[in-house]
Amino acid sequence: MSILLKRLRSRRQSQQRTKLMYELRDLVIGCCGAAFVGVLLGVMIVETIAGCGEVEYNMHNGTWQTLPCVFIPYTPVTGTW
Repeated sequence: MSILLKRLRSRRQSQQRTKLMYELRDLVIGCCGAAFVGVLLGVMIVETIAGCGEVEYNMHNGTWQTLPCVFIPYTPVTGTW
């Protein structure tokens, strides 16, 4: 009986460790996903505040230009109207 009880106890402990590892894995994946979404939203907010690609008109000489971006590689464009 002693060997059977040891094996049952060992199996129970192994199942608890496995369950703990799955919970830890889910927690790490959730934290990484939340961090990624947070960084993405932060970049979007910074670009919006900076006016990425927005047209700026100069009424005095009849020209316009697009505003540069902070993180996104974008070449500003100018022209006349």
